[in-house]
Amino acid sequence: MMSKQEIGRLFKFVKERSSVRDLPILLAVLNTEEIKFSGEVFDNHVCLCKKYNIPSSSKKHVSQIITNLCESDLIDAVLVSRGKYGRTRQIKHVLKKDVIEETLEVISGVCNSLDLGGA
Repeated sequence: MMSKQEIGRLFKFVKERSSVRDLPILLAVLNTEEIKFSGEVFDNHVCLCKKYNIPSSSKKHVSQIITNLCESDLIDAVLVSRGKYGRTRQIKHVLKKDVIEETLEVISGVCNSLDLGGA
């Protein structure tokens, strides 16, 4: 069961800092149980945008959303340097598994109810 504090943080983020365009990014970040890197999140975001027939965002916008999620204490994102291969963010979940599952259900429902072409 979700605590009131976790629900409050999550809905505050969604209400104040996101739009319909950002929903696939939230799905891409939250839809995993393992540690992800920002490039993988962007690739998942592009696939989800195709699924829901939404224009995809730029890598910079996805990175800004990841930063906002980190500042809201919804994820933990650590900057990792890979030398000549550049920098990336290593993303871990801070929220409990049941919180993430409920959030994914809500976001998927919103995408489908907006008639965005979801399956």
